[in-house]
Order: sequence, then structure tokens, then C-alpha cells
Amino acid sequence: QLYTSTDYFELLRFEQNANAFYVYSTQDIASALINLLPEETSVIDVYENAIDNVRNEQQLFFLSTYTTAGVVIGIAALGFFFVIRSSLTKRQYDIAIMRAIGVYKRDIFRAFSVEILILTSISTMLGYALGTYAFSLLSQSLLGELNFFKVTFLSVVGGIVAAYVINLVAGLL
Repeated sequence: QLYTSTDYFELLRFEQNANAFYVYSTQDIASALINLLPEETSVIDVYENAIDNVRNEQQLFFLSTYTTAGVVIGIAALGFFFVIRSSLTKRQYDIAIMRAIGVYKRDIFRAFSVEILILTSISTMLGYALGTYAFSLLSQSLLGELNFFKVTFLSVVGGIVAAYVINLVAGLL
């Protein structure tokens, strides 16, 4: 393996022992080398290959991360849906009486919204706080160097807002 300039490359290409050349240039050297070399020779841009490999790995990582997050959020939302649904079933008689005396649907929705927000504050936020703390510890450990876990103020606030919105939507369905 040799590192050489493009001027010296012309001399090296006739040497019998050299099978691979690494040429450093700030210009598009691949197109220039294709014209200089015989047809059976291939020219590969190692830098572009490395960038492509990193992009492919990042796409696979993000795809698996988003798929896992989507499944977990879906299961949590489904669980919350059934918790509120059972509450609705238990209070079906009370709701029928309230509707009979003239209580509006929006007032019943408001009552369930308050229940959802209280349940979210007690149950979901407890788990979210423990998870965030665990991820912040992981980001400060050796695994944090891999940048899998990024706990910032914006990500914590975004997660809290997302948890309330997802639980509110799933509960009101």
C-alpha cells in the first residue's frame, strides 16, 4: 500500500508489485484515475464508501429505534385506553343519569380528561421520571460515549408533553 501524489502515480502504476494505491487529493481524483488506468482496474473512493457505510448503519439504527419506540408507545396507549374504558364501564350508570338530567357531553369529556391527567401525573410521570434518570446515568457512563442516550432539557420536556398528549388522546377515544 502506498500513499502518493497524482504526479508520482504515473510512475508507480507500471511497477509489478503494487496492487493498491491510495491517492490523497482535494480534487475529484477518481475520474482522473479512470482515464489513466487500464480497463480492468477499479477505482474506489474509500472516503465515500466509509460515509455510505456510516449512513446505512445510522438508518438501520434509527429505523429499529423508531420501530421499538412506536411499538412501546402503542402498547402504552392501548393499556391506557383500556384503563379509561374500564372506568367508563364502571361509571356507565352514573353517566346515564347525568345525561338524563341534562349534563352536556363536553362536561363528561372534561371530567374524564381530568381523570386522565391525574392518572398520567401519578402513573406515567413516575415511570417517565425513573426512565429519564436511568438514561441520564447511562449517558454519563461508558455507554454514553456511543451517543445512544441523549438526555437534554428539551428532550425531557418534549417527552412529558408527548406522554400527556398520547394518554389524553388514547383515553378520550
